[in-house]
Amino acid sequence: MNTRQGGGGRGGGSGGRGGGPGGRGGGPGGRGGRGGPGGINRGPPRGPRSTRDRDGDLEMGARPLPATRSRTSGIHKGGPPPRGHANGGRGRGGPARPPLPGPRNIRANIKAQSPFGLVEVKVTGWGDTQADRDDVIAFLEDRADCKVKKSRLTGKVLILSIPYEEVTSILAQDNTEYRNSYLVITAPKYIPIDGGDDKAEKTIQAVTSRDSGVKTSETIEILGRVLTSRYNADAKLLDLSRLADDPILQQAGFFQLSSTKSKMFPAMMLVADKRFASAEDKRNAVQSVSLAYNGLSNINTVSALSLSFPDLKNLSLEGNSIATWADLGSWRFRFRDLEQLVLSGNPIANLPGYAEECVRKWPRLVMLDNVVIDRAKIGTAPPSSDEPPKAAGIVHNSQITGFPLGIKPGFTTDSADVASTFLGQFFSKYDNDKEALLNAYYDETSVFTISANTLAPRVQQVGVKIPPKPWEVYYTFSRNLSRVHNLEVMARKYNQGITQIRKTWRDLPRTHHDISKIENWVYDYWPVEGLPDPNDPSNIAGVGGMMVMIHGDFQETEATVNGQSTGVRRSFDRTFTLGPGKTASGVRVVNDMLVLRPYGGADAWKPTPDPVPPVVVAVPQQQAPPVVPVPGQPAPISEETKQAMLVQLWQNTQLTEQYVMMCLEEAGWDLAKAFASYEMAQAQGLLPPDAFRS
Repeated sequence: MNTRQGGGGRGGGSGGRGGGPGGRGGGPGGRGGRGGPGGINRGPPRGPRSTRDRDGDLEMGARPLPATRSRTSGIHKGGPPPRGHANGGRGRGGPARPPLPGPRNIRANIKAQSPFGLVEVKVTGWGDTQADRDDVIAFLEDRADCKVKKSRLTGKVLILSIPYEEVTSILAQDNTEYRNSYLVITAPKYIPIDGGDDKAEKTIQAVTSRDSGVKTSETIEILGRVLTSRYNADAKLLDLSRLADDPILQQAGFFQLSSTKSKMFPAMMLVADKRFASAEDKRNAVQSVSLAYNGLSNINTVSALSLSFPDLKNLSLEGNSIATWADLGSWRFRFRDLEQLVLSGNPIANLPGYAEECVRKWPRLVMLDNVVIDRAKIGTAPPSSDEPPKAAGIVHNSQITGFPLGIKPGFTTDSADVASTFLGQFFSKYDNDKEALLNAYYDETSVFTISANTLAPRVQQVGVKIPPKPWEVYYTFSRNLSRVHNLEVMARKYNQGITQIRKTWRDLPRTHHDISKIENWVYDYWPVEGLPDPNDPSNIAGVGGMMVMIHGDFQETEATVNGQSTGVRRSFDRTFTLGPGKTASGVRVVNDMLVLRPYGGADAWKPTPDPVPPVVVAVPQQQAPPVVPVPGQPAPISEETKQAMLVQLWQNTQLTEQYVMMCLEEAGWDLAKAFASYEMAQAQGLLPPDAFRS
């Protein structure tokens, strides 16, 4: 007798562990059953079947397991019943154990809330107390924008149960600096949606109604017919709108049970995945998907779309019930190539700043709700086609801001050519001869710090293999004060003196700064006052020096992945404070601050083209008498000229902005007179203390 048939199978109705006649084996005389003619009938069943999952949490309403333990296919040939208990039945091990009460039953149903169930994620490096455990869970939920359903400890390992569709978000937090350590986050049993036939098989089996008699192969065939009927090859469109009205799905009964309804869409995506030989084929075949009029209040049941078709260009969610940005779940950080989006007919379309937020979340959008986006009004430009943006992290409550002035070239003021000489030597020596660089510009009071800003926006590096943990080598040295809060760690990463700087530089990856591509660089430098006097420490007024800021990129040249050079490019911002010193060059690096970022390109400092002056067409009019200038009246001064005077006077005096303005106004915006007036007032002691910057 087949153990999967008959009224007394393990997952059946109301007698013994499996219910019905025949007990556990499924036929007369089943093993240890309660209700059948071959079992021991001791009364009515005590409640619904319950099982426990692998980690011991009660799981109610699980799928019936195939009865494979009976070698005789459930036929009892005599002898004592087996040991052990069965909920609703009694083995030799004692009385049946009733299901646990309500709250734990509710908690046990958690696995049914995610279309793919829960995935165990292991976390180390978080601490060892209950308070630490609660804090790191809250930290990860906020950073990864996910929800931890369950947690438990195994030694020092914190094991979190995460919905399948949110695992990628939490895995992205691996190697995040947390307090005085770094989190190590892994998911050994996680299988991406297109990464394993076993996962696909289980998901498709879960869609098959246990009461319908439909086999897994039939389910695949049904879902395949639905996909075929809704695919438009000419438009490269997969139309999944109004799925509840689809006659094929209705006839198959997929919407009769909530359990099959919630798992139908993920199974459909798995069937779709199997129809393509590669991701490239899938990307070329399906560029548009419509999920219109499906009654969606959030994307929980359809979230698998972003895993199956991550490169969509057009998406419609028209006519659903999506009300908030949170209802879009992980899709807020997916579909990075999306060009057209339709959300009309959803409450979310009425939110303030709706269009601006859509452009921020999907930077490549061209059309929103079938209307071309006017980026001039929104205040942002689309990214370049050859370098699509890739989000490095999650930024909350970010506002899109336009600049009142265009981007200008670098600002440089250096009468003695100190900064230009320094920059001409620094990067070539940093790449090839760090020891000579240290001897020329650094001494025992010089300070060097490095900070890794891993959340900065980035662009794709075509043809470059990014290592699995691209920032790991820098975490040891990074003094990012937004992440490092321990004073001891701050002090340890503060490198002062040639010896400490040399050691840190030696441990960093080798680099190549291509200074020949000047368009990828921008630098600013200007004079400053009040630097420490190396020749006279008692000089509290200090001496003059230069502030130098450089923005550019470099390429790592060391082999870091499987012995192969990764060729990874990184953007950087480096700020030097230069002053006089007893070094070989006579110039000392007082402070050297290096900030590393993911490669972000050079668009941020490309100068804005000057606007084309309007063509003035002369209009014939009555001849007016010529304007004769009034003797002694100066010509009007432009605002740009005034601004330049203000900056120059402010840099060469210690006056506050208010007194700089007063001085120039009293001098009639004559810079020479303003300087003379300042020097005379200072010599006569006419300036109050609040006229000077502190």
